[in-house]
Amino acid sequence: MKKYIILASLILLISCKAKTPIVKLTTSNKYEVVLITDEKLKNFWAISFPFEIEITNDSYKDKGFTYYKYYYSRSSKYNRGILYLIDKNKLIKQGIGQIKKIGVYSKKKYVMYSKHIIDTLKYPRSFFKEYYQKLKESGLKDSLPVGTLAEFKKKHPKMVAHLLKKDSIYFRFPFPKRDKVKGYSEGVKVPVVY
Repeated sequence: MKKYIILASLILLISCKAKTPIVKLTTSNKYEVVLITDEKLKNFWAISFPFEIEITNDSYKDKGFTYYKYYYSRSSKYNRGILYLIDKNKLIKQGIGQIKKIGVYSKKKYVMYSKHIIDTLKYPRSFFKEYYQKLKESGLKDSLPVGTLAEFKKKHPKMVAHLLKKDSIYFRFPFPKRDKVKGYSEGVKVPVVY
């Protein structure tokens, strides 16, 4: 009988362990792809793609993450990207060092903008001809919104596939101090969908 009580207690303790938050990544139908230009060179040098992220905490403890990275497939390089919290349809920029808390049994939505450097040999100025015209007409100087990812992908499927294939986003969720040694964390890497 004692063995059964110990076994039941162990099963209960294991099943009650705090879970790692669930990270769900989708393409954004609301936020636009942005071409970034250099005023001096008068050329587009980078492109930012938006990704909507939903992080669900189905644990009995508050969770949070302090660190995130955007990994590029073509190299082992990464970029922090720009992360925004979606709060009542407003975007609030998130810092890299601050803890982004997710309450018990709740979820939060974010938008991350990647930043891909444009290879001007592969995509010369003539490739972006229509966007240069739009940039002149808009009066914007440093960036140009060019439509959602789905719209941009319809026009330039090879470019989108080339830039986003095998990319991923990484989040670091620190363990609570009393569960593990301070400084250790659990990472979640999610492949980019496009």
